[in-house]
Amino acid sequence: MRRFVLVLLLCSAGLIRAQIFWTETFGNGCTQGTAANGLVTTNGTWTQTNFINDPESNEWYVSSCEAGMGLNNCGDGCLSNPALLNRTLHIGANDGWTPTDPGAAYNAGGFCGVLFCVAADKRVESPVINCTGYTNIQLNFLYLEGGQASTDNMTVWYYDGVSWSQLTDPGKTLTNCVGGQGRWAAVPVINLPVSANNNPNVKIGFRWTNNDDGVGTDPSTAIDDITLSVVSGSPPVAAFTTSNNTICAGSCINFTDNSTNTPTAWSWLFPGGTPASSNSQNPNNVCYNTAGSYTVTLTATNANGSNSTTQVITVNPIPTITVSPSNPTYCTGGNASLTASGATSYNWSPATGLSCTTCANPTTNVTTTTTYTVTGTGPGNCTSTTTVTVTVTPSLVGTASANPSSICFGDSTLLSGGGGTNYSWTPTASVSCGTCQNTYATPTTTTTYTVAVSGGTCPTVTATVTVTVNPLPTVSVSPPAPAFCQGGNAPLTASGANAWLWSPATGLSCTTCANPLANPTATTTYTVIGTGAGNCTSSATVTVTVNPLPTVSVTPPSATICAGNNIGLTVTGGQTYAWAPGTGLSCTTCANPTASPTASTTYTVTVTDANGCTNTAAVPITVNPCAPPVAAITASATAVCMPGCITFSDNSTNSPTSWSWTFQGGTPATSTQQNPGQVCWTAAGTYLVTLIVSNANGTDTTSQSITVNPMPTATTGPDVTIPIGGSTVLPVGGGTSYTWSPATGLSCTACPNPTASPTVTTTYCVTVTDANGCTDDSCMTVFVDQNCPEVFLPTGFSPDGDGKNDEFYPIIPCFESMWLAVYDRWGEKIFESDDPGKKWDGTFRGAPLDAAVFVYYFHYRQLNGKDEKLKGNVTLVR
Repeated sequence: MRRFVLVLLLCSAGLIRAQIFWTETFGNGCTQGTAANGLVTTNGTWTQTNFINDPESNEWYVSSCEAGMGLNNCGDGCLSNPALLNRTLHIGANDGWTPTDPGAAYNAGGFCGVLFCVAADKRVESPVINCTGYTNIQLNFLYLEGGQASTDNMTVWYYDGVSWSQLTDPGKTLTNCVGGQGRWAAVPVINLPVSANNNPNVKIGFRWTNNDDGVGTDPSTAIDDITLSVVSGSPPVAAFTTSNNTICAGSCINFTDNSTNTPTAWSWLFPGGTPASSNSQNPNNVCYNTAGSYTVTLTATNANGSNSTTQVITVNPIPTITVSPSNPTYCTGGNASLTASGATSYNWSPATGLSCTTCANPTTNVTTTTTYTVTGTGPGNCTSTTTVTVTVTPSLVGTASANPSSICFGDSTLLSGGGGTNYSWTPTASVSCGTCQNTYATPTTTTTYTVAVSGGTCPTVTATVTVTVNPLPTVSVSPPAPAFCQGGNAPLTASGANAWLWSPATGLSCTTCANPLANPTATTTYTVIGTGAGNCTSSATVTVTVNPLPTVSVTPPSATICAGNNIGLTVTGGQTYAWAPGTGLSCTTCANPTASPTASTTYTVTVTDANGCTNTAAVPITVNPCAPPVAAITASATAVCMPGCITFSDNSTNSPTSWSWTFQGGTPATSTQQNPGQVCWTAAGTYLVTLIVSNANGTDTTSQSITVNPMPTATTGPDVTIPIGGSTVLPVGGGTSYTWSPATGLSCTACPNPTASPTVTTTYCVTVTDANGCTDDSCMTVFVDQNCPEVFLPTGFSPDGDGKNDEFYPIIPCFESMWLAVYDRWGEKIFESDDPGKKWDGTFRGAPLDAAVFVYYFHYRQLNGKDEKLKGNVTLVR
């Protein structure tokens, strides 16, 4: 049946008159591992020639491990489908790793050593084929092929009874099947050489080569349904047409085959052309670069013979165009004559400035540099072009400029010339370079400069520029040396210019006026820049002197006296003095008056120094009636906890002059300081503090009662030991309120008997406070045993409702966290939990599961830090 399909396909390809006289189908059967070398078929014995024989090189096999699937079908074999039994000739791996005869799958190597080299070059050869009585023989077969370019490749060979020669490389077939498998194809018709006609000793061979570079793609190659046939009929009649028989050198021609009697092969010869030959039916773009006459030959061939025909191609030369002069140049207003040669007619562009555009020798008078293109035409209307540039040199236009053109006396300006290549400046007495294009000038008065500009063949021209020189202003400031006392000011006046800029700005009422008011806090030198005509500037400076105020010192700075008494005052820091008010003073202009005020009075003295600067000071004098003191005590507290301290200070009136303190039970016990500061008690009780104060007018006594409260005694329980995860109560006594620390693991921090649940050994301390606010501390340690029992997971359970082993769950002493997941044998997750109290009852989605073995993944962490991931099996028993 498969051979019948092949005949129909061949007929549809136009081989209706084909007569098959030899066929090889390789038969049927899986027969994995059958070597092609020594294979016996109905045609005889197949043999093999080895050109390279590495120890594990790929091998030619004959079996249906790579089955013949028919034209355009994807490859397959008995290894995947035992029903496929059509045997083929194919290359398969023979490396000891892949199955023996894996079909058209080969080893591309890449790790060649002493034992593992797979390079192959093997030709499998047919039995002798008797072609007596047959001519014009064609070879056909079905095949698939992958590999790698020409390095891993199959070629077709022919034996004429004496030697072997290669017939063709049929090329790779499609691999667009699932998994990259090859697709079966029909080899293009292969015509055997004429030496096969009537030859009784013909053989057909298939040669496979692969290197050992590790690069290559399955399939290798497979071959089926080999036939030899003859075709009867008439040889072709060669004929062709061209796109043009006459061309210019460098042009190309397209050739079209018009041969009759259905040629199957074409041979073109193009002497002088590129390419020089072709086997295409209709070759395009055959190019001729050299002028001449060339004969083109076409030989058309089919199975019945060949026929040739010729045509002559004329290639005309390309003219060589020249223009003289090659680089004409003239100044603006001139002209140039151009002469073209090398062709029979000419065309110039652009037309601008030309006397004619189609003559050989036009005249041009363009005013700017212009490039002309001339196209020359020769025999066969072949053309070429060339260009000529007419350079027009502009007449010189000299320029002169100054930057800046207006300067101040003593400044320089940059003179710049333009329009040429050579320059000469006059006068030269005030310029830095008289023959430079750019030069600096420093004129002392307004000056006009002339520059002579030359260059090339055009006449010299001149240009002028005037530089204006402005005088500098004469700036002065009055008064020349102002001075004032600290806190005063000085008016300044600048003259000699039109605009002003003062610096620094510190202490100035304005910085851009002519007459600012200066009031700096320290002596300052000011600079004023005045701007006159042409923005020319000059400057002047003035120093403003700031005299400091005198430093006044009065002894005593203040005083207290009894009514009817007096006190001497002394002042320094100046040259003259003035006291006020004068009431009660012995003098008002002396440095040391005696003060005898009848009431409290503040005297002010004004001091004047040598610079006339003044300053003042005030002296308050308090006049008391001189009564005896009244004792009074100020204490920071009247009750403290033992041991405790209290700060004492005097609050007596009428100006006592002596103090006597007594501190019952305290440290210190006595003091004569006005403010004795801190006194401490170490024993509980009630104590009396007494203060006696005196002045010239009498004595007074007062006392203060002080309470020293006893300290409470905080009590806690003894140290205890608990297991990790356990807890204990922390007993406490001795007060009315409690504060515990640290808070970690405690049920509360402000209660008398908290529950402690630490995960590590912890010392807890409590502060006990009594009704008087006195405190005491005590501590106890809770030791935590870090040893945790082992985690347990059962290996099986029986969810039958009998109350025994009905659920699967972990037992985790010292639990901190966990994750448990159960999967069936297909990898589907049927149970998941992060709670040790959540248990699997053997159901999935509400339905009980059958007895089976399941896989669990278990990750847990205990309070002692142990962290473990487990995987195992659990058996569900019904």
